[in-house]
Amino acid sequence: MDKFEHLMQTGANIATIIGAIGVIFLFGQHYYNKDIRNLQLMHRCIDRFREWSLQEEPKIDLFYMELLNEELFYFQNDLIQRKIAIEWIEGILDYIQIFSRNGTVLTAYNGQQDIETLIREENKSRFFNRICFFLHTDLDNAYIVPGSEDKNHAFKKRALAIQLYMHIRKYGY
Repeated sequence: MDKFEHLMQTGANIATIIGAIGVIFLFGQHYYNKDIRNLQLMHRCIDRFREWSLQEEPKIDLFYMELLNEELFYFQNDLIQRKIAIEWIEGILDYIQIFSRNGTVLTAYNGQQDIETLIREENKSRFFNRICFFLHTDLDNAYIVPGSEDKNHAFKKRALAIQLYMHIRKYGY
């Protein structure tokens, strides 16, 4: 019986080692697949933005709003890398108005559009709650982005983009 117990213990140890290797393999596959999924999401957004921007006269419309909502969802849930999300937010700032806590427009350097007006006109306020959350920040007026001719334009734009990235991550839904 002693020899039989020894073989059972050896078999149990081997099974444990195989199980541990299997778990490590599964975690590796998860992270590998996550990177592939994130890359696919990124390409999807790039393709959709390209489709929108190649219109004869690109304007903020429901197509753009749906794309923006999708991108914000990916930023919120960390499905797009932080540095890429911040870069994309910098691009978003060229098209839409962002508001400080007291309602001051932080992005008025390029004739940006108040997309909340479009949301109300289209009666889509519940559909675009994430966008409305993104537009209304708790930031003060120190984050106003000056015009592109100002030497601080790029610095201020990046600072606002970083704050907006952290802001959208707080959205609860």
